Amino acid sequence: MQTQSLSKKINRSYWALMLSMCFLVSCSVAQKTQAVSESTAYLAVAKEKLGDKVKFDFNEDRSYVLCQSEIPATSNSKSFGFIVFDMKNEKVVLEQNVSSGFVQWLSNLEIEVFTTPGFMRNDQSRDDFTQVYHVISGKSTPKTDWTK
Repeated sequence: MQTQSLSKKINRSYWALMLSMCFLVSCSVAQKTQAVSESTAYLAVAKEKLGDKVKFDFNEDRSYVLCQSEIPATSNSKSFGFIVFDMKNEKVVLEQNVSSGFVQWLSNLEIEVFTTPGFMRNDQSRDDFTQVYHVISGKSTPKTDWTK
């Protein structure tokens, strides 16, 4: 009698475990499917606006992607273009060309754009030539005035 009871408990535990595993696998497949479907819009827009050689960098929660044209090593020009693409609304929220410098994520919703100066005084730092853009509001702030 006791072995039947133990056998039933093991059987129930087995099926509970199997159902849990099926649920987890189905959630994982749904997330992968969503990630694949979101990728096509920003790729097409980036190629149209920036050309074939583009570098992509997502923010922390993958709600925006920073797309920037790659500068060929053989090029004398250091200028490049970039866009910030809103993944949810599938639109460009910021587009800019930089003559020389870099662009990168500063936080989940802010990017910093550094433009290489022609001349920098001793009392200046890189932050004096850097703008911080908030991707939702579209506002820019000099990095020297920016606070987290």
